[in-house]
Amino acid sequence: MIDATEANLLTFWDGRPEEAEAVARKTAATIQRLGVLFPVDGWRYSKGRVWGMWPATLPEQSAWVASKVFTSQDGVPEPVRGFSLSLSQEVGGLSINMRFRAGSSIRGGRMPANRARVTIEKRAPGPIDTSVVAPIIEAVVDVWEPLAGNFRDDTVLRLARPSTSWQVPIGHRIWLHQDIATIDQAAAGITITHREAGTVLAAPDDWPAHQVVDAMRETLAMNNVDSVPHEN
Repeated sequence: MIDATEANLLTFWDGRPEEAEAVARKTAATIQRLGVLFPVDGWRYSKGRVWGMWPATLPEQSAWVASKVFTSQDGVPEPVRGFSLSLSQEVGGLSINMRFRAGSSIRGGRMPANRARVTIEKRAPGPIDTSVVAPIIEAVVDVWEPLAGNFRDDTVLRLARPSTSWQVPIGHRIWLHQDIATIDQAAAGITITHREAGTVLAAPDDWPAHQVVDAMRETLAMNNVDSVPHEN
């Protein structure tokens, strides 16, 4: 990952109904946490050919999130599917994009109903500063409390595509909520960091992609972890 110019954190969780205000509060909390890493003058969203700005007050934020309720292809609001929103910004030659699909009460199915993703892309010469990885993971897992997730670059993603949407995803970092698994052993070179709600597995940043994938798969197998339990 030390050579990557783009990488992202993808996390997911099962059905969890939340109102627009709750999603707005969590979005604001994520922005506050990431603001320490990426000090920007507001976060923006696409509004046709212009940019709109993330509102300043909770009532305005809640109203904006409510306007992002999932809609069918016919344009009919489907609150049961939650809200879908995206915010982005650029700072210091780095593009940061946050995408949240949250508030859906649908459980099980082909793929998890709720997701939180943070993508970072280096626009200036040189690779991504890997020191931002841990704080990004901590911000998302503390605020959104996902069941599982990973931080990966494209090379690892190509090698380790999961067989189902519910399979624990392989990456340079893996997040597992305590309700999914207790990790107490790891393959050589993989470090284990226990947080209040779960565990982060980390591979050395200078490992080649195939070594990351092999060691993470070995670690999950050692702990009898494969997929996130869910309703069919």
